Amino acid sequence: MDIKVVCLKSSFLLKLMKYKFYLFLLFAFHLGTISAQWSMRPYLEYKSSAIHDNIGAACIAGYAFEDIYSVHAGGKIQSAGLGSFFAQGDFMWTVSEEKRIDAGFYNKYIYCNYFLYDIQEFTVAVAGVLKTRYVDVTLGFSNRLYWNVRYDEKAIYERANFLYEIKGRVFEEEHKYNLIFSISNIDDFYIERVQFLHLKAGGRYKLNGNVSLFLDAGFIPAGFFHLVSNYYAGFFKSGVELSF
Repeated sequence: MDIKVVCLKSSFLLKLMKYKFYLFLLFAFHLGTISAQWSMRPYLEYKSSAIHDNIGAACIAGYAFEDIYSVHAGGKIQSAGLGSFFAQGDFMWTVSEEKRIDAGFYNKYIYCNYFLYDIQEFTVAVAGVLKTRYVDVTLGFSNRLYWNVRYDEKAIYERANFLYEIKGRVFEEEHKYNLIFSISNIDDFYIERVQFLHLKAGGRYKLNGNVSLFLDAGFIPAGFFHLVSNYYAGFFKSGVELSF
């Protein structure tokens, strides 16, 4: 009888320790999600150029933890026969809380599939970011390889590319409404060569603390200091930003 009692007590203690471990994991996850924030940004895009018009739909989701680490991922489909997906990890820290200066870096991976031509692309980018009250600066490098699926060709590697974005705001980022202007060679789902610049302007309006509306417009010039000759293009992008 004594042996049976000891065995039953040991079994009960093992089960109790097991449940305590699960409760501890649940509690830790709960504490983590208290300081975490989810975000989502669905939008529609219209692009017009000298050779074709294009309509696209995209959605980007993000998860931020402790205001330092964040991850983003998104997908996009376009009427021109292009599908894109990206994943990105960010690390940001506060340099000066009084002056509202943050610095950090991100690592981004972009996959594009041109369905009409059976061509696929894969891009890797690493960049440093500096954020202030009214100006954000992003500088980094990217590398891309692409290949033709139909003919089973070897992947072609592009040389390292310099990426950049200089963005300015009329008001601070937390303002109820804002106007934003930028010059860059990067977008959510694509990184152009350094000589292909995008001139952008946009507006933001906060309906409340969790919902914002945005409208962006951009222009891609046909030439840039005689370094490149390309067809011009313009685009509009509009959607909603959600945080919860």
